Amino acid sequence: MDSDVNVEYLEEERDVEGLIRALKDQDYLTRKEAARALKKVGDERAVPALIEALHYKSWHSDYIILSSVRENSAEALGKIGDTMAIPALIDSMEDDPDDEVRLKATWALGELGDPEAVDALITALEDKNWGVRRTAANALGRIGDDRAVPALIKALEDNDWHVRKYAAVSLGKMQDKRAIPILLEAMDDEDADVR
Repeated sequence: MDSDVNVEYLEEERDVEGLIRALKDQDYLTRKEAARALKKVGDERAVPALIEALHYKSWHSDYIILSSVRENSAEALGKIGDTMAIPALIDSMEDDPDDEVRLKATWALGELGDPEAVDALITALEDKNWGVRRTAANALGRIGDDRAVPALIKALEDNDWHVRKYAAVSLGKMQDKRAIPILLEAMDDEDADVR
């Protein structure tokens, strides 16, 4: 399934409408390249098409390249910064079977920085993938909503040092008094990066 679409040219010309059409091309590699290009171009007109491309469908598992389409779509939505994408990014973070897609959706929610995502990001601190948990901890620190403090304190006990580190950094950014004694205890963490 080859495509005649020249995504590179569309990107150079900043042809958002052409890139949106390429995002729906029957050739999956073209879709991936279109999503990557839209990430670079960063135009709000692409938001609805990127949201559509982000949605996982069960048949996607048969085509590994489609996870790259979803990853790039999530990143593009985070860079564009339109809060209309929050529900789709939350769905992707919670339900996509691909760890990288969940991680990119989590990152995008942090980039958007909207408190609407806080409850879902708190839940993501329990994700099976440490990268998603780390990114959720970082995103919660970027948003700075006090509702996240108890969950970030709990994340200081995570098995992975990356998660503990970003939970500590986020708690430090938030400057919530509840975290002070816990952060002092974290100074004794076994991992130097957490301390």
